[in-house]
Amino acid sequence: NIKHEKPTNAYIVATVAENVTETNLKNEDASTDELEYDNDETQNTSALEPHEDIIDCIDDESSNINTSIEVKQEDTTKSENYLGENSGETRNTSQIIKSYGYECPICKEKISDFASMMEHRREIHKTKYRGRLIKHIDLEPDIEDLNHYCRACETAYGTVQRYRCHLRVVHYVYFNSRLNGPQMHILPNPDDPNFYCASCEHTYSKKAVFRTHLRYTHKMKLIRPCFKKKTTILPVWDNPDLYCPSCNFTYSSTHTYRAHCRITHNVRKPQAEPKPNPNPNPKPKPKSKSISSNKVSKYNFHCELCDKSFCDRYNYHRHQFTAHKKQPPALQRLARDIEPVIDDPNNYCRACDKTLSTEHSYSMHLLGVHSMRNERSQKRSVEPDADDPNFYCSVCNRYYRNRANYRQHLRTTHKMILERLGSNKDKSKLWPNPFDTNFYCRVCKVQYKSLDVYRLHCTSVHHLKSGPSIRRVSKRYPNAVIDINNPDFYCAQCDKYHTKKAHFTRHLQTMHFIDPELTKFPYPNAAVDINSPDLYCAKCDKHLSRRRHFLYHMTQVHDLPYPFKK
Repeated sequence: NIKHEKPTNAYIVATVAENVTETNLKNEDASTDELEYDNDETQNTSALEPHEDIIDCIDDESSNINTSIEVKQEDTTKSENYLGENSGETRNTSQIIKSYGYECPICKEKISDFASMMEHRREIHKTKYRGRLIKHIDLEPDIEDLNHYCRACETAYGTVQRYRCHLRVVHYVYFNSRLNGPQMHILPNPDDPNFYCASCEHTYSKKAVFRTHLRYTHKMKLIRPCFKKKTTILPVWDNPDLYCPSCNFTYSSTHTYRAHCRITHNVRKPQAEPKPNPNPNPKPKPKSKSISSNKVSKYNFHCELCDKSFCDRYNYHRHQFTAHKKQPPALQRLARDIEPVIDDPNNYCRACDKTLSTEHSYSMHLLGVHSMRNERSQKRSVEPDADDPNFYCSVCNRYYRNRANYRQHLRTTHKMILERLGSNKDKSKLWPNPFDTNFYCRVCKVQYKSLDVYRLHCTSVHHLKSGPSIRRVSKRYPNAVIDINNPDFYCAQCDKYHTKKAHFTRHLQTMHFIDPELTKFPYPNAAVDINSPDLYCAKCDKHLSRRRHFLYHMTQVHDLPYPFKK
């Protein structure tokens, strides 16, 4: 028997079921949570209301849920000490926050338990569970199972990722990532100097990784940091810490630090102090010429015209050429009186005393270094033979592997206009004869050494079938006349029916070297009535199903004018 008394200064611990609802109280075993209530007079009413609901559920005779309520009497001092310890917490312990829930995959509605989920799908979406994976439909899985075992499906998983993937796909469980951490009610400090996340209790090595964690894990909107340079403070060239006080940044290597000093702050290496001259009366040295904008020292890659510094000599000279059209001094001295030959066959630049590997690289060299365009003569006195069987270009003195590459070379390099190989009307020459005794392909105009190589060429290049067309198979009726317009797609010589017109046409082309496209219409001289009520085409001996199909056939196939209504 449970006594219902209203304690004055008591700390009440109530262990109740999570999923207690007014409509579904039968045949459910739920886990219990702790409800904590304060002894404040302003909170007594809110603390006793759920307690009265629990009592009503226990008194109900139809309820089968085992609910235990423990009421402990404690002294006032212990209760005050407990409240004093938790006074600094920002999270309200009377609110039960779940780190997961159930979500309907159809309407995305959040539901408290799996049984309600299945009832929702059955009533709202008219769908029933027909799978075989869940063996106990009324039993919910343990989300925090250490062995990754799903008791509803009686299946264990190797990793927590696979287990949670199973829960999401099969049981429609969604996880709230913001509630998975140990102290998710505590927001981390984005300006923490140690990059420590108080919510996840983890310290990060870099600030960028720490800020990325805050944005994606805790959904925090961070202000983009604005680094203001201190123009009054310049970095020290020989700083051992590699720290720039102006930018408030420490570099990882000496090379990057000094490059930053040169490019950003225009800081150079300090010159060494001159040693004392033992000769008191030195001879006067001739005056040196003024330093031009092209001449640079070992550490001074600075453009005086743009007031811009560069980290190395290559980028400096590249800037001089692209921005100011100035060449390096060495090339200026070489190309002062010598001019390269544009049409040099060996791609040799006599101004630079350099041989380039290809014609393209030689052209780029002339354009970039000498500002000359390689305008070689496009028209040659002797043009190559487009039908050369060996794919040899007599102008370039070069062989090509196949006809496609050779013809592409003739079009691009020699600007030759070539006809398409299949543009002629003689359809018999479009297919090679696989039984040619000389192994000669009349399409490609190439003769092969052996029968195997020739047959391989016929099957791979011209897509001839490797069956009857290659193997010598005698026709059943070799003297029969083939009707290329047979409506049943019947071959009289082979005594064979085909299912589609495309298959029949292909058979005639590869087996009998007949192209039905040469005789497009069965009755080409017949008169066609475009206003035929039967939608009949006399040339094609064909009935159309609809009027618009018939008109489309007349205008597109037979090029007849469209009959406009007056």
